[in-house]
Amino acid sequence: MSPRTLFIHTPKAAGTSIASSCPVVCVSEKYLDANKIKESRMNPRSYHTLGNVQRFIKHAPYNYLAKEQLDRFDKVVTAIRNPWSRLVSMYHHADAISSNIQGSWYHQDNISWDDYIDRMDSFRMNSSYYWNHPYDQWGNQLDWICKNYTPKVDVLRYEHIQEDVDMYFETHIDLAKDNIGVYNRDYKDYYTEKQKQKVANWFRMDIEHWGFTFESAATRNYWTK
Repeated sequence: MSPRTLFIHTPKAAGTSIASSCPVVCVSEKYLDANKIKESRMNPRSYHTLGNVQRFIKHAPYNYLAKEQLDRFDKVVTAIRNPWSRLVSMYHHADAISSNIQGSWYHQDNISWDDYIDRMDSFRMNSSYYWNHPYDQWGNQLDWICKNYTPKVDVLRYEHIQEDVDMYFETHIDLAKDNIGVYNRDYKDYYTEKQKQKVANWFRMDIEHWGFTFESAATRNYWTK
């Protein structure tokens, strides 16, 4: 019998592709711990996107899940991504969905890359960015998989996602290319030295735990066979 695997969807790290292609169970409302939600610092608007309450549920962190629900699974898995690359993907994803959200509260005018980076300190705490996920998109990925600051999840690498998925599930999987960013420049070309350091400071927990460098995928603490 195949192990039951729960998938924790960290934002902008191939999560939509994994959810649609792999033998995993995605988080739904029934898996959430109601008390954790009440205590949450997440902006209530993160619970809704275009009237779809599943937006918050889709990105629910491990710590928000009920223990009795977690105990039903044999494994829990997620995927993580280089923070500098992830921010570029977030930036362009907002443009990609812009035409679908015209006229809604969710839409705001596009901003420049420099403005995007310069204002990142405020995005987590308010809804000032036109892709309106002030907490879940700007939090450290480590926040998504920890219980009392201890990782509880098998971690796959975005930069090696096909290889990691095939090894993890012990079969070749035709991984869908869903919800991917569309842009032509290498993420490294976007950054000034000052901007690189700002991202390094903001996502220092991810960088220290997984050994990211500006150029590299995770170099430690990820799942291996």
